[in-house]
Amino acid sequence: MTRGPDALARLAPPDWLAAHARSAPDRLALVDGMNRLSYADLDDLVDRMAAALAEGGVRPGRAVATLLPNSSEMVVALLATLRCGAIVLPISPLYKQTEIETMLGQERPQAVFASVDGFPAVDSVLADLAAPSVLKVGVSEAPAGWRSYAELLQSARPRVEARAFEGSAPALWLYSSGSTGGSKRISRTRAQISAEASAFHATTETTTNDVVLCAVPLSHAHGLANGLLAAIYVGATLVVHERFDRRRFLTDIEAERVTIVPGSPFMFKVLAETPMKREPDVSSIRLCLTAGAPLAREVFEACRDRFGLSVRQLYGTTETGAASINLSEDVDATWASVGRPLRGVEIGVFDAQDRPLPPGIEGAIGIRSPAMFDGYEIDALNATALRRGHFFAGDLGKLDAEGRLYITGRDTLFINLSGNKADPAEVERVLAAHPKVVESVVLGIRQAGGDEIVKAVVVTREPMDAAELVEFCRGRIADFKIPRLIEFRDEIPRNALGKVLRKYLQ
Repeated sequence: MTRGPDALARLAPPDWLAAHARSAPDRLALVDGMNRLSYADLDDLVDRMAAALAEGGVRPGRAVATLLPNSSEMVVALLATLRCGAIVLPISPLYKQTEIETMLGQERPQAVFASVDGFPAVDSVLADLAAPSVLKVGVSEAPAGWRSYAELLQSARPRVEARAFEGSAPALWLYSSGSTGGSKRISRTRAQISAEASAFHATTETTTNDVVLCAVPLSHAHGLANGLLAAIYVGATLVVHERFDRRRFLTDIEAERVTIVPGSPFMFKVLAETPMKREPDVSSIRLCLTAGAPLAREVFEACRDRFGLSVRQLYGTTETGAASINLSEDVDATWASVGRPLRGVEIGVFDAQDRPLPPGIEGAIGIRSPAMFDGYEIDALNATALRRGHFFAGDLGKLDAEGRLYITGRDTLFINLSGNKADPAEVERVLAAHPKVVESVVLGIRQAGGDEIVKAVVVTREPMDAAELVEFCRGRIADFKIPRLIEFRDEIPRNALGKVLRKYLQ
């Protein structure tokens, strides 16, 4: 008997997959280039990889890291990890060795999936940790000391009887600089990620007929939840792109009859500006979702004018999952809103004493959701971020009379970079390590499309050029965090109390 969405809400992602494989085995589950997998095919691959992980020493409650781009291998690795009761630790391939070292060093995973670019960093980090027993799985090739992804699938024995895992068991570890500073782990349970998928389905009314095109990295909360898990939850089709190629993206929308597109303001801006020999047929799309950065009016209008598509803002955090979405019928009038809360989610706006504010008054945004995490491992962070049963991400906003939320700013200084976030303090620490740098201030500069870029204002001991400083940053932080604008000054402007006057640094 087919399980409905309400029943699936009580299960974990691998169980959703198994249910669809039984009820509709031939339905198309995953498209990755020429690789097209039915639900039965995908379930079989996940089953065999879960068995291989267990045979390789992976135990329930331990982490499995993935340093992979979007691909069928990434999807199988994520779902197989959950199926054997382990914890998914997605690491962006954009991260550098020092960042990878922090994550692998703290979590000490029992298995790591990586492609060619990730082999050197993983080998170096694991050697430093003296962790030779880690199962290292190479995708596309396997150097010495690594097992081949294809070999593991072929050698895995049939899986033993499936085990039930508690909903309170941790399922996902994501790292985020968030609003409270520093690199920290966010842990969410099987029940919490299931609650997010259930709320997304109930709010957007996804069905088995939907086709989700995802070029947003599956290592990012937006791509993972609103791409992969949203599709698998209802038995829809997921089309994954390894990277965002604008022409291929538009071509696949038409070829695959895509209905849902999760993206970022930058992606939609690029799509609206992409020249094509003929206009692609995008009439199949019913929902374009943007998250991670504010949507600029010119981007909204460009997509509407060219494609007849209304890009709708989705708001959420790594800690809470998706929290609200703008599904207004009059989206032209409400384009700047991130909409109403998803089903089962509560959003409030509060004053400095954590008292609820009426519509129209700006305050701190608080989110309460069955999908949100239980808290950080550091009590001091929880005291700031978790209050009144709500999570406060550091965003400011106001509600309108109909309960729609508008983001008006931030009470923190974090920089939005096409959905990624950069902690200015982290970049400043890297710059301070250069022997010629006396002091620096890092900030975000808003661009025409709504995204920000990283700018550094630097005071030096002796003359130097921007190229030298950029080169110094490479390998120490992810490329997207490296300043694109560098301005050299004789001193940093401050007020009488010594506070940096950032308004004079824009």
